[in-house]
Amino acid sequence: MRQVMKSTLLILSMFLLNISLFAQDSISDLKEFLEDLQKNQQEMRLEMQEIKSLLSRLTLPKTQNAPQPNNVKDIEFEIGDNPVLGSSSAKLILVEFTDYECSFCSRYVRETFPEILREYVEKDLLRYTVVDQPLPMHPKAEKAAQAAHCAGDQRKFWEIHKLMMAQQDSLNDLSFYARSLDLNISNFENCLAT
Repeated sequence: MRQVMKSTLLILSMFLLNISLFAQDSISDLKEFLEDLQKNQQEMRLEMQEIKSLLSRLTLPKTQNAPQPNNVKDIEFEIGDNPVLGSSSAKLILVEFTDYECSFCSRYVRETFPEILREYVEKDLLRYTVVDQPLPMHPKAEKAAQAAHCAGDQRKFWEIHKLMMAQQDSLNDLSFYARSLDLNISNFENCLAT
């Protein structure tokens, strides 16, 4: 029995020694991990301070950055030969600056314009016109604007305007819109070419 006890004590001692060595290794690994974490955190703080410093040098003071108010009183604006909806007796005219590839313009024409038409234009409170403002990043917008005015020559400006805004994915084939509106295709394509 004593022999078994000695063997058990020996095994238990070796087990405790291994646990103690393992714990020391784990504690040492944990200390090393925490030291690395603290070092990385300090480096990140320094980088953040540097970024903040750079940004503060790039940002203008609030007084220079604020937009200057525009005085719109007594400004005259020529709408030229742009199409106009509404009664000439209406004292106000709303100008839509648009781009036929602009998704926000499309959403406006689909969702907001019908309300403006119903609540203001049809009640003779407002006149409404569209002025083309194709953006340089939209390569099809300028030709689409020309197509709208070519359709306008056949008294279908508003119809093609609505159709192009509703189906912007067909801007590669402007004749698609002309065919959809039963325009004289030959006249439409001659207009686009010139």
